[in-house]
Amino acid sequence: MARRHLIVDGANVVHALPGLATLARRDRVSARERLTVMLRTIRDVEDFKVTAVFDGRGTELSVREDPGDPDFTVIVTSSAVTADDVIERLVGKAAVPSDCVVATADRLVRQTVEATGATTLMPDELGAWVERAEQRSRRRITRMRGHSLEKRDSGIGIPRTPKISHPRDTT
Repeated sequence: MARRHLIVDGANVVHALPGLATLARRDRVSARERLTVMLRTIRDVEDFKVTAVFDGRGTELSVREDPGDPDFTVIVTSSAVTADDVIERLVGKAAVPSDCVVATADRLVRQTVEATGATTLMPDELGAWVERAEQRSRRRITRMRGHSLEKRDSGIGIPRTPKISHPRDTT
């Protein structure tokens, strides 16, 4: 089975989610970064490939991939191409378009990608998904910490620090 691919209409989602919209009015770049942090949670917990697409103002399309993380990409379009165009192309060129999930409130983009077989989410649905993924992540971390403490307490795994006597100790 092909891996699912979440494609996010970045500016659309930023302006639709209240916390991000407020931040974007003060600092657009910080709002973008906050969204990418949120999306990484979905990538980590849900095992989705994630691509966030933002409208840009420059002359060239920018694709930002972390060399150690090929499953997370941020695309900033040139001023000649819209994020909507890139999203539609990504879904259209997917080996299995039905493995794509597109998050946007843009009705035309939703209709276009749904016609190819992709699933769509409204921004508030994406926000709720992120919250659920964050909760699962916190539970997973808590379980891992508990397991680590159990190993330490049982004497397995983490070696205990030996007691160091002070030179004045005569016992």
